[in-house]
Amino acid sequence: MDCIYEVQKQENEIAMMDERALEHQIQEFTRRFGLLAQDITPCNYPLSPSQAHALQVLGQSEEITLQELAKQLRLDKSTVSRLVTQLVEHDLVLRTVNPENRREIHITLSERGRAVLDELLMAAAAKYHRLWMRLSQEKRPQIIEALALLNEVLGEE
Repeated sequence: MDCIYEVQKQENEIAMMDERALEHQIQEFTRRFGLLAQDITPCNYPLSPSQAHALQVLGQSEEITLQELAKQLRLDKSTVSRLVTQLVEHDLVLRTVNPENRREIHITLSERGRAVLDELLMAAAAKYHRLWMRLSQEKRPQIIEALALLNEVLGEE
């Protein structure tokens, strides 16, 4: 019985080491990729990462509700409301109230917002291209598969 207990104990210790390794790798990736900066995107564009992601979501649709934007960004509605206020102040988005439902806010990109989004997408594409080219051909599918798996698991939470 002691032998079984020791094996289980060793398996638990190995699993904890693996979990710590996962935690460390995700934290290190977050830092190295530049996701901790508050006022600049990982591709060095002068927007917060949240603002950049909001513009990207808005660029994929003509008009979106504040609630839908919050859902897609996976942020709470009050946080997205403040985020949209910042974007309105910088003339990047337009915010309108649905006349049929006064509690529903609609968000669209402004003309300036579309131009900024185009610049942002070019900067991001350049960063991803540089990163992609530094990966070996053999590792590229593994990276995509690993990230897809992490996204899938995170989506289940």
